[in-house]
Amino acid sequence: MKFRGKHFILAISFMGTMSAFAQQGQNAQVGEVVQQSQQSTFSDEELQKFATVYQELMLESQKVQQDLQGTIEKEGMEVQRFSEIQQASMSEDMTSDATETEMEQYQKIMIEVEKVQMSFNDKVEELIASNGFTTQKYEEIVNALQQDPALQQKLQQLMSN
Repeated sequence: MKFRGKHFILAISFMGTMSAFAQQGQNAQVGEVVQQSQQSTFSDEELQKFATVYQELMLESQKVQQDLQGTIEKEGMEVQRFSEIQQASMSEDMTSDATETEMEQYQKIMIEVEKVQMSFNDKVEELIASNGFTTQKYEEIVNALQQDPALQQKLQQLMSN
């Protein structure tokens, strides 16, 4: 499906958004003055389904992070060093000081990362469908939540019930 990479990125970025929101706590009320045109309305049922998917994705994401950490360490590299090489490889402004051995380790790890990403994407698609969403609707809610603090607060309330 053409959304594979996009699901992974959306899921991870949304988890980051929700984590940041949770850390801010009740300070989200500052953002309540949202233009009417930006506000999206979703039923409580849709948001509850979304909350279910989100919570399951959080658990799965934790497993993925642990698996990836294990893969990195199994290849004999520290997670911090892998992150440094990863950042350098993705940035036009940075150059990597990785040794040839580290680059070989990095390449092996990246092969595993791609496998994990594909598996995670499949789970995302499965969770979306099994909860009665289309990919389009799921992405619409993700995008709305990233823009609307009031909607984030509503989702938080549904998740805490």
